[in-house]
Amino acid sequence: MTSRYTIVILTGVILAAATGAVVTSALQASRVLDATGLHIYGVDGKLYARLESWESTLQEDEGEQSTNNSGAHLVFYDGNGNSRLSLGTSEQGANVSFFDTSGTEQLSIRLHDVGGPNLRLSDPTGRTLFEANPQ
Repeated sequence: MTSRYTIVILTGVILAAATGAVVTSALQASRVLDATGLHIYGVDGKLYARLESWESTLQEDEGEQSTNNSGAHLVFYDGNGNSRLSLGTSEQGANVSFFDTSGTEQLSIRLHDVGGPNLRLSDPTGRTLFEANPQ
C-alpha cells in the first residue's frame, strides 16, 4: 500500500510543478517590455530586422525656435545586410520604402501632413523615374 501512496503523491507533486510552470510561462508571455529598440538576428548571426523609436531636434537658423520630431521605424534586411523594406511613422505621417538587392530605394510611398501623399519609383541607380505628388 505504501508504494501506491508514494506513486500518488509523486504524481501529484509532478502535476503541481507542471501546472505551476505552465501558469508562470503564460504570465511571462503577457508581460510588457519597455525598450527603445529591438534587433532580430538570424541563426547565422546576421541582423535581419530592426524596430526602433527615434527622436530628433532641428534648430532653426538665426535663433529661431527648434522643432522636435519623434517616431518609430521597422527595417528588414537581407542576408547581405542591405535594407529591403522600411516602414516608418512620425508626427508628420507614415512611409513605406522598398529596396533592391543593392540597398537602393526603388519604391517609396509617403503620406505626410505637410506635402500630402507621395509615390516615387526609381531606377537601380536611385534616379527618379516617376513621382506623383498632388502639390
